[in-house]
Amino acid sequence: MARFREVQRFPLWAEGLLVLIGVLMPILSVNLGKETWSIWLLAIPASLLLVWVFLFRMVTEVDGEKLTVSFGWVPSYRCTFPLADISAAQKVKYQPIRDYGGWGIRGFPVQCLSAQGDEGVQLELKSGRKMLIGSQQASKLQAVLAKRG
Repeated sequence: MARFREVQRFPLWAEGLLVLIGVLMPILSVNLGKETWSIWLLAIPASLLLVWVFLFRMVTEVDGEKLTVSFGWVPSYRCTFPLADISAAQKVKYQPIRDYGGWGIRGFPVQCLSAQGDEGVQLELKSGRKMLIGSQQASKLQAVLAKRG
């Protein structure tokens, strides 16, 4: 069985925005003095740091038994699909904002897991559920899934 591992980060502009907000908020807090609401400005960067640590990285792995997608430098979200439960896997091009409202963990129940770009692999599970896995290496991921046996 072929193996696959892909690590994706969210776009640099998104990480830059988090850093910019994280730097500006403490500066504003110090300049505003001891107003009670200025303390909340310190909580915002801490919250953004947690978002970055727990969500701003996507790892897709295929081993001999399962496909696993996890988010975060410290994996906070993990979705596993036994290969035996996947009836079809097809490379697709999609429009993240139009089709799913953006990137990340999308839909309820979850229908799309993506970090960036507009390519991925559409899984069809034996239960009938469909799931899109965003990938910068969609052809390779689809080929590995096709060899699942």
